Amino acid sequence: MLYATLTQQLSGITTGKLLARMLEDDLNTLRNDCSMAIDRVPEAPRVMITLPIWHYRYLLKWAFAKKQSKAGMIQNVVQARIEANQAQIDEMIAGIAEASGMTAEELEQEIYREDAKPTGKKGSDRP
Repeated sequence: MLYATLTQQLSGITTGKLLARMLEDDLNTLRNDCSMAIDRVPEAPRVMITLPIWHYRYLLKWAFAKKQSKAGMIQNVVQARIEANQAQIDEMIAGIAEASGMTAEELEQEIYREDAKPTGKKGSDRP
């Protein structure tokens, strides 16, 4: 029964049109899936920095030599340093939290709340 119904519906459709419809359906599904995934991923935060001129000039030369943008170079350097020091950062947060009578998770949430504040100097006041 199902085969007969499908055969009847597809009788006027060429193979090319059928493939085009299938691809269009797949593309629409992919668009919806990607749209939902993008809605769940927060935008990467932007950070403004100031460098002494000497460091800035070396950054320019290094980025040029690596064929990267300044921002891409800074991003790679910061990410690499954070990854290299992740265990030490976690230990420092645990120590600060313990001294403050908090858990590390509570301190992290406080840090994130402080960072989310729209005004004031961030990172200057520890809980």
